[in-house]
Amino acid sequence: MYLPVIDTLAMTTTADIVAARRARLRAWIDQHYAGVQRNFVDATKINQGELSALLTSKSFGEKKARALEIQARMPDGYLVSPLVEPSALPAPPAPGPALSPDALRLAQVYDHASPAQRAAFDALARGYEDAGAGKTKP
Repeated sequence: MYLPVIDTLAMTTTADIVAARRARLRAWIDQHYAGVQRNFVDATKINQGELSALLTSKSFGEKKARALEIQARMPDGYLVSPLVEPSALPAPPAPGPALSPDALRLAQVYDHASPAQRAAFDALARGYEDAGAGKTKP
């Protein structure tokens, strides 16, 4: 006679999964943002209050977990499936080029601009590019 196989993941409660998501999110902030929530907020554009609530009491479902994975460039499943060992998850996307604080500020302004403002900015940038500005010398 064999004992029945018990699927421990199926027995895991939603509260366990949410607690694991909170722990993983805290660990990500510690490892990638020097433990500073403000750095994470600046990088992901998440609201500081929402982040604080996610880390303590706010509902933290699969949709929100997936959105945060994308915003923070986490490996797929890092927050969605927090009970899976991180080593079993795919590697996160490679980081983009490092930008200066001024370049990051311009990118943030551009992200919040209206379509007309973006078109004007794009035209200005093309003008600089056409004039040879912004190119590094060999």
